[in-house]
Amino acid sequence: MRKELGLMLDVSQAAELKMAFRRGGWSNKDIKALCEGDLARRLLGVIRKESKIVDNDHYVDLSTNPFVPEGYSVKEHVTGKSKWLLNGNMQLFLSPSQRSEGARGVKGDIIKRELEGKNLLNVNVLDYLLKNPWLIPESWKGKCVVFWGTTYTVMGIVGLKNTCVRFLFYDDSSKKWQWSSFFVSDKFKAHYFAAASL
Repeated sequence: MRKELGLMLDVSQAAELKMAFRRGGWSNKDIKALCEGDLARRLLGVIRKESKIVDNDHYVDLSTNPFVPEGYSVKEHVTGKSKWLLNGNMQLFLSPSQRSEGARGVKGDIIKRELEGKNLLNVNVLDYLLKNPWLIPESWKGKCVVFWGTTYTVMGIVGLKNTCVRFLFYDDSSKKWQWSSFFVSDKFKAHYFAAASL
């Protein structure tokens, strides 16, 4: 028996590990690789549900009906491909007017017009990313990523229906990715990027 950092590995546990490795098709070479570097520590995070194993391929069904928050109704939902491969296929865009106006901002209807011809992503991607936040690029922090492929109508303060879009952002206080919405009639500053497919 060997004791290290409070770990006791007796003969029966060693036998359990051996049987588990055999069932999993492990070789001695695989076990050696597990014991090197920090792979065992990273695997422990998965076992303790502190992290996840991420598949290489993530498909989002763009054709399904989007999530509709309470009080909202869908105005437009651009579907495009039914199954869209998420990995590495996203790009963020600023409209030409946003680039030139910067901090003053540009009304959403102008932005949408200037983004015509781009493969704008709908909110099915936004909601997929919220369920799988480890897929969101670190470079998106500090940005509001707008999913122009879906627009909603929602009642405004004065009882009139307004068109709005949902966007993804990282909330520093909660340390979580969240969504919010913005009226298309408002001005979008230069940190509101449009999510599009390559």
